[in-house]
Amino acid sequence: MRIRTLSLLIATTVALAGCTRSFPSTLPSTSAASAQAPEGTPAVVGLALREEPPLPGESMDGWEALEPPAPARGGHVHAH
Repeated sequence: MRIRTLSLLIATTVALAGCTRSFPSTLPSTSAASAQAPEGTPAVVGLALREEPPLPGESMDGWEALEPPAPARGGHVHAH
């Protein structure tokens, strides 16, 4: 039991010793962390509370979670 605990402690120490706290001094302008990066598109929060969902054939703008319409099929899937 003691050897397992000691080996776990050594493995954890070695793993943490490989981690550095360095941070790059400059960030690419395309990085989201850069001050020069363009602002992202705002998320539409609460759209489902304010509006009715779109009917088939209507625009699904702002409704990213909706699945695209399924292709039309002729009849039942399991019909023989």
